[in-house]
Amino acid sequence: MDRSYDEFVLYAVAAAVFLAVVTIGSFIVIGHYDRQRMAEKLEKIRQEEIQHFVTLPHRLEEAAREARHAAHSISGSERHLKAIDRLERDARAAIASHNSVWALSSIDSIEKIKTELQDHARGLLMLAEANELIWQGQNAAKDASAIEAINVAAAELTSSANALAAKRFDAAKVRFRKLIKEIETPLVFMVVDRPGMMPGVWQFRKDDTHPLYYLVVETLDLDLRPFNLPVKNVETGDIDEVSMFAVQVPKDVFDRFESDRVDDGIIDQRQIGQKPAGSLAITWSITTHGETITDW
Repeated sequence: MDRSYDEFVLYAVAAAVFLAVVTIGSFIVIGHYDRQRMAEKLEKIRQEEIQHFVTLPHRLEEAAREARHAAHSISGSERHLKAIDRLERDARAAIASHNSVWALSSIDSIEKIKTELQDHARGLLMLAEANELIWQGQNAAKDASAIEAINVAAAELTSSANALAAKRFDAAKVRFRKLIKEIETPLVFMVVDRPGMMPGVWQFRKDDTHPLYYLVVETLDLDLRPFNLPVKNVETGDIDEVSMFAVQVPKDVFDRFESDRVDDGIIDQRQIGQKPAGSLAITWSITTHGETITDW
């Protein structure tokens, strides 16, 4: 009986100790959790204070400075400057009153004005550059062929500048400068006459029953340096930048040049065309059908 009582007391004491340990442990865990949550709240408050009193004023100052700089680069921007001043005052008042939403809204508006002004300034610069190139092209063009080409290229140049399409504008500038150089440069067209190369070729096109004849010519400037031209390959429809191509001619013209070379191994009269400065039109001294190929 006494033994049972002692065991009961022992179990009771053990249970009480266990309950106490669990309770204390729970308080410790809960206390740690509360402290962690409190630390997180304090950190969040600290970050919000940094955002409000450090980050926002810095962003406001930078946005207002850049917006004013953009406005001063454009004439007639007084209304933009007044809007920037008003929005900056609104943002500072919002920061002082701890209204981050209002402050951010005002700063965003200033940055939007800055972007619009910068885009406008960029567009003006692009248009000025386009107009300078167009003026050069118009001065270079002396006949209808060149004038028409300049007008078409100028339209693309101006369109890309107005659209603020920088990559398109840069590509259009490269093409326009090439066009001006092509117009300004006097060129001669010579039948190829060198070892290992035929001065002419003939070939069948699909569904043709008779061969087509071509003279192979190279484009040279007046110093006899090769000059690349945009040449349409009639077989593919592609425009290729080449200094050598083949132009279609009647069979009798083809035979005349072939015989000339067979006689003494050289072609006596190689020049068959020319393009004067100020023009894109080629004047041929032989009969030609005008169609060209760039691969044979």
